[in-house]
Amino acid sequence: MTENNLNVNNRPLPIYGPSKRQQAVQTRPEGQTFQQMVQQMGGTDPQIKVSAHAQKRIESRQIDFDPTTLKTLEQVLDVAKTKGSSKTLVMLGNTAYLLSVKDRTLVTAMDSQEMNEHFFTQIDSVYVNGAGPR
Repeated sequence: MTENNLNVNNRPLPIYGPSKRQQAVQTRPEGQTFQQMVQQMGGTDPQIKVSAHAQKRIESRQIDFDPTTLKTLEQVLDVAKTKGSSKTLVMLGNTAYLLSVKDRTLVTAMDSQEMNEHFFTQIDSVYVNGAGPR
């Protein structure tokens, strides 16, 4: 085995380029807050709060955040709660989301570029879905 085969942090690049990624990002109408957009996606009673930090990261990193992602995060929160978790790392494809289970809050979000050689600390559970949103 060569040294390159031992690099555990070597992640594949997404199959879509920046232009496709920008098209997939949920944009909010002018005058609408990010939380209002989340409420609109989640119906009248959203099951998850989005912290100001997470909101900034999603927007600045142009991370895909659509109703499917929101629904998945809500479902992960439900399962994590039944398992007794307090902080959960959710891996959806090339994107990581950190959830506070007790507060039902999305704490932050990272894409593959930000995850390179980063440690996740103070988490007690991980959910992985390699397919992630397309």
